[in-house]
Amino acid sequence: MLGEKGLGSTQKDVLDSLRHYGKWFSGCGWVWDTPSGTERIMKSLVKRGLVEYKPIKLSDGAIYKNAYVLKEEVNGKQKDFTQI
Repeated sequence: MLGEKGLGSTQKDVLDSLRHYGKWFSGCGWVWDTPSGTERIMKSLVKRGLVEYKPIKLSDGAIYKNAYVLKEEVNGKQKDFTQI
């Protein structure tokens, strides 16, 4: 896991946006430049171990299969932000 060290400015900005919104999937209501560009940046954050790609439950109870969510360690364990 590479972590945040060495992130580019766009990666940092997208990570900050993900921290603010809690999740990202195509059509969720926010995007960085373009949906494909946002996905490319999210994939780079997954490779660094900062973000994970997994199914999430939306507030209306629907399961959305393709979502990026934050990974944060709390006492050595990953904090789950999927229920935001």
